[in-house]
Amino acid sequence: MTYETFCGGVFETNCYLVSAPEGWILFDAPQGACDWVGSRDIDLKMLLLTHGHIDHVQDVAKIKHRFKCQIGCHPATAPMISDREFFRNFGFELEVEPTKPDFLIEETPAIFCLTEFGRNFSHSATT
Repeated sequence: MTYETFCGGVFETNCYLVSAPEGWILFDAPQGACDWVGSRDIDLKMLLLTHGHIDHVQDVAKIKHRFKCQIGCHPATAPMISDREFFRNFGFELEVEPTKPDFLIEETPAIFCLTEFGRNFSHSATT
């Protein structure tokens, strides 16, 4: 498995770019992720959002427009990426460019875990 990591935005949020048989998958889209992915010579097929915190969704629309990739997220995250005013409605002076997910991912009781060659990357919406 081939993967790369990027840390972006004022919250120093990690995202992961993973090679899959049909193209690359990006997990999360912190600020700066679009330019970072653009600096690689890859075919981005999909962006998966682990959860809807602002630091994970800031570059979603930029990535979708630039790479024409599919976007998948939890139903509760969809308004966070499709409503420009979502975060402002909660008192945050933050705005995201709106876009719509291409498909929704239902919640499971297990946390996301990607393990290979002794490396473990995990994250849940509670951390």
